[in-house]
Amino acid sequence: MTVQVKICGLTRPDDVLIACQAGANFCGVVVEVPASPRSLSHQQARSLFALMTVPPVLVTRGKSLDELIDLTHALQPAVLQLHGDEPPELVATLKRQIACALWKALPIPLMPTQTCFRPFCRMPAPFCAQALTRCCWTPQRRKGLAVKAFAPRGN
Repeated sequence: MTVQVKICGLTRPDDVLIACQAGANFCGVVVEVPASPRSLSHQQARSLFALMTVPPVLVTRGKSLDELIDLTHALQPAVLQLHGDEPPELVATLKRQIACALWKALPIPLMPTQTCFRPFCRMPAPFCAQALTRCCWTPQRRKGLAVKAFAPRGN
């Protein structure tokens, strides 16, 4: 397995340049997520994407299918990463309608009974996200995600 690194939540041009020079495989920008202190408008994200020498990742949450399609078409990222409670059916429909790769972030369960991962693992590969990321955060720690790893899917 090859480890790849995404530096996420970038908000300043200098940080983008440093992340690219330091060897990040991807750079992520949080776009139009009002609850996030790192959220940028799509115009701000576009200017950061233009500076990247690695594939840009558009990170967002809480959007409708049409909003996600429009945002992806407007910004043309290499990857769209969904961080909300998007159901597998929306992910499957979205994947067929966008040109970029699609990653779905899933929380590391806070309780052993949480099963957010299962519905996505049951989907046939052609209909699922290309990667499922696992994110560790709590409601008290909204300023960032502590752990990210992704498992590329064979599609």
